[in-house]
Amino acid sequence: MKQKRYMKNILTGVPALICGLLAIAAQSLFGAGSGYVAAANTYDAAVDVHKTKRTRTNDAAVSARHLLWKEGTTPGTTVALCGANDIPLGTIDNTESSTGIAQDVLLLGRGMTKKMVASEAMATLGVNVYAAASGKIALNGVVKVGVLRTTAAADGDVVEVEDCVPVVQPNGKATVAGGTLAIPVTRRIASKTTGGAEALTLADGLPGQQLTVILATDGGDGTLTPTTKTGFTSIVFADVGDTAHLLFVDATVGWTIQGLSGAAAPPTFNA
Repeated sequence: MKQKRYMKNILTGVPALICGLLAIAAQSLFGAGSGYVAAANTYDAAVDVHKTKRTRTNDAAVSARHLLWKEGTTPGTTVALCGANDIPLGTIDNTESSTGIAQDVLLLGRGMTKKMVASEAMATLGVNVYAAASGKIALNGVVKVGVLRTTAAADGDVVEVEDCVPVVQPNGKATVAGGTLAIPVTRRIASKTTGGAEALTLADGLPGQQLTVILATDGGDGTLTPTTKTGFTSIVFADVGDTAHLLFVDATVGWTIQGLSGAAAPPTFNA
């Protein structure tokens, strides 16, 4: 009889002990008084995660392998060919003449190094490379996509790139001739020659992009009016050395003035 009572106590005591230990563990993980309500967590089955690639349909024909592609006309669903002032999503190692066909986009900054297409000769290893026109890469630009690991002899050569998550990090200088009114947004510095009084324009950039505009040769006043701006309407470059340092905030704020300088006096701006 005593043995039966002893076994009964053991059988009823073990589950109670286990429950007690679970309660202590739950309090340690979720805090005192939690009653391990965390067991009610649900799994977000509708949200996918991706390690090295994503599947998108192509807005345009994939004319060559290893080009850079960006989010397309339907973000999250399609891709379009990347330009010099776009944020790329990744490369497509495929060709396809039709549109609307599912493609594997190899994500930048994920997985192995990537093959990309050079837009020019690239002779020095270890330099930064940037998104360029028509899905290619260049030695200068606005959006850094990685570091060069093999060389290119000419435009169209395929190279190996140690890719990174794209970052707005403009570099290089653009020389803008007299009579050319559009200040490019594809370089860090724009060196302008005026060929008389000129009404200069500046398109929108990318959030966080910096641009320095310098009057290198004075053939007349250059009045710069950006498409989107805050705090000013235009800047007048009147003398050699007149310089404006600009920052593009976003599509609403646009370009803002970070600094003005000049050899004799800084350029004036109109509020």
